[in-house]
Amino acid sequence: MERLSDTYLYENCKLPRSIVLKTRNEISEALKSGRKFKCNSTRIILYRVYEESNFKVAFLVSKKLGKKAWIRNLMKRWLRELFRTTKKSFPRGCHIIISVGKPYKEVVFEELKKEYNQILSDKKFTDFTCKILSEGN
Repeated sequence: MERLSDTYLYENCKLPRSIVLKTRNEISEALKSGRKFKCNSTRIILYRVYEESNFKVAFLVSKKLGKKAWIRNLMKRWLRELFRTTKKSFPRGCHIIISVGKPYKEVVFEELKKEYNQILSDKKFTDFTCKILSEGN
């Protein structure tokens, strides 16, 4: 697997396809065994994977919360944008899953952003990411 440079991962505005978590097995393993952080309807799951040097991310939006595909795609675009602007907060060597658990009709971008930032600034989240970073050295 080709390793991406820090410049490409952190300064480019586009999310590279190589960091998108795609396989069902990896996603289900992360959902089952990962560390969960939640604020209202927004959830971030971190699963430590030692053999990888970069992180991989998946954005999950369930059909149970809204049947219209364009709304689910909008939610994923919002989550990708939030991740893009804050990817320096996440440690390398992790699988990251970001999801929303509230019906889409009730979600506003500013509310989603507030919940997302609240998770990232939570002491439990920062302690966990610092622990992962210290293990990597």
